[in-house]
Amino acid sequence: MIYPIVKFGNPVLEKPAEAVTVFDDALKKLVEDMFESMYEAHGVGLAAPQIGISKRLAVIDVTFKEDPEAKLVLANPEIVHTEGKHTQPEGCLSIPEFREPVTRPRKVTIRAQDVNGEWYEKTREELLARAFLHETDHLNGKLYISHISALKRDLIKRSRVPNMKVLAAKGCECARPRLESTQPVANFLRRALKIDSAIFFFQDGRQRGFCVVLRTRSYRAGNQSPQSLHH
Repeated sequence: MIYPIVKFGNPVLEKPAEAVTVFDDALKKLVEDMFESMYEAHGVGLAAPQIGISKRLAVIDVTFKEDPEAKLVLANPEIVHTEGKHTQPEGCLSIPEFREPVTRPRKVTIRAQDVNGEWYEKTREELLARAFLHETDHLNGKLYISHISALKRDLIKRSRVPNMKVLAAKGCECARPRLESTQPVANFLRRALKIDSAIFFFQDGRQRGFCVVLRTRSYRAGNQSPQSLHH
């Protein structure tokens, strides 16, 4: 069974999951379904809350089906040791269209149970270590955006408006009627936020702020005006 991926904004993603206490055939079937759902979504890790199930259960395959031995089941995982630091772009199936550099420990030791309830420990580095931390965060009710700046996090949260998405707008002309700042300011904001969305200071007679150009899914150039998100 392929489960739909729960998107950011659903409360199940922001509360601690419940411990797995029964290791039976139903759990094995859920694990199998989670792997299939992860592959269908083109992910390398998936936590149960991401399919709407509040259990401390996650699956990982950083090889994406290339090595069957690389498939991992994490039930009731605990991070027991970390070392070093490593910064790398990170994304999440529950927050599509966004990737941000996140600094996490380079080396991680995790303790977890497998699908049969047997405890094990693994120590891994870089990508798999990052996957351990990312999925464990999910089970603790945290998303990767909790590790980025408040400004970027607020931008992502505000952009998750139903039926809207950020318009990739390098050189976009649609906001120029409202543009009153210099282009260097706009370029600075693009670099500071590390996104390509058109961001400009504006003056509408009531307030100053920056403007992120958004569009509805039905928007087409020439027949509708893009909407702006103000901060």
